[in-house]
Amino acid sequence: MRSLRGARSLLSNKATSGRDKALRVCAVGVAVLVALGMAIAPALAAGHAGEKPSAESSLKLKAKSIVFDRSKGDVRLEGEVHVERPTGDQVLAVDCQKMTARMVEGKIEAVQAEGDIRLSMGEFTAAATKADFDFAKNIVKLYGTPEKPATMRSPDMISTGPTIIFHLDGQRVNMPDGGVSEVPMKPPAGETKKKRE
Repeated sequence: MRSLRGARSLLSNKATSGRDKALRVCAVGVAVLVALGMAIAPALAAGHAGEKPSAESSLKLKAKSIVFDRSKGDVRLEGEVHVERPTGDQVLAVDCQKMTARMVEGKIEAVQAEGDIRLSMGEFTAAATKADFDFAKNIVKLYGTPEKPATMRSPDMISTGPTIIFHLDGQRVNMPDGGVSEVPMKPPAGETKKKRE
């Protein structure tokens, strides 16, 4: 909070030139971002009230615009959004145009992403137009359109459909509205030896 008070005092002093005014406005912007980061980063990174973030559990946020609305309990990120969140021994990375996280008592309750979503975690990648993250259930619901269906790729399968539910443990993909899954077929071990002989 000291940095925010310092920035306010900088802004309250009379500016002697346009350059001084610009520097003061930048100082206020930096102070607000620092205060915002100090206020929400521990809650977002931990995900649960009372947990302290470690280096392995730090949440990384990047966007052209970040708004923290304490009265609503939400955080809105817009413009070239990039978020990285540790999930077990892997990192869930999400790129999109807009993301909203709703918090209740310091705990992330819901996260929604919109606009040209790209998701990756280990060997899994996905693309969608909208995504809902439910960290309590450890799932991500990916939504597409008829023109641009949601897509999930892994080394063993490519799934495409209007809705894909991806379990963050990497063990299950569910397509409740149908779709297409392509599974590369490998010949049984004995057949490849027979063909070579």
